[in-house]
Amino acid sequence: MTGPLLFGSHIVCLYIWLFLRVLETIEGHSGYEFPLGFSTFLPIMSGPVRHDYHHEKFDCNYGSTMAFWDWLCGTDAQFRALQHEKAARGEHGWFDLFDYLSSPAKTIKVKTT
Repeated sequence: MTGPLLFGSHIVCLYIWLFLRVLETIEGHSGYEFPLGFSTFLPIMSGPVRHDYHHEKFDCNYGSTMAFWDWLCGTDAQFRALQHEKAARGEHGWFDLFDYLSSPAKTIKVKTT
């Protein structure tokens, strides 16, 4: 809240931002990929699948909102490898814009324990 106060944002702009942020938080923690969710329209958003993996492993997928940071820092390699393995088994794998920008994650070993 100090950012909008320091930079003099209009109160309506602040409330719109808070409303959208709360919706994004609800989607991220729901564990369900909504058809009309933020990550559907904005491929750089993390989404609930990435966020659930972060809570499961604790050592990856740190970007709470933007998947860009995990892709840039390489902290999503395990997640990407797992999604590629799921797709190879015929299950639904979750892919995003950065899968097209990255090298194939099939060479990365995933710890299952």
